[in-house]
Amino acid sequence: MAGAGLVADFSRQRVSVATLDLLGQWPMKWIFASRIRDMYEGGIANPTESRQVPSIRRCSAPGAPHADLVLAERSRVLDFAEAVRGGRILGSNGEPF
Repeated sequence: MAGAGLVADFSRQRVSVATLDLLGQWPMKWIFASRIRDMYEGGIANPTESRQVPSIRRCSAPGAPHADLVLAERSRVLDFAEAVRGGRILGSNGEPF
């Protein structure tokens, strides 16, 4: 889990799914809502780069320059998430996540 320049690695901790869900909800409500909105609206979501973020909607719209890459990456991420949920991806101990 990462955000605001911090990374929390729970891969070797006994953290329940409910706890991770709660941790995942907190930044969405308090920290990242405006940054996510900025990304969708083409605003400056990463001030360290001082540049606009291409709108997520525009990037994935049919005919957009990189739409095929965006959609392929989304598919790849979804496949990985489903493999984790389905127990096909193993942790460092050889057990499903």
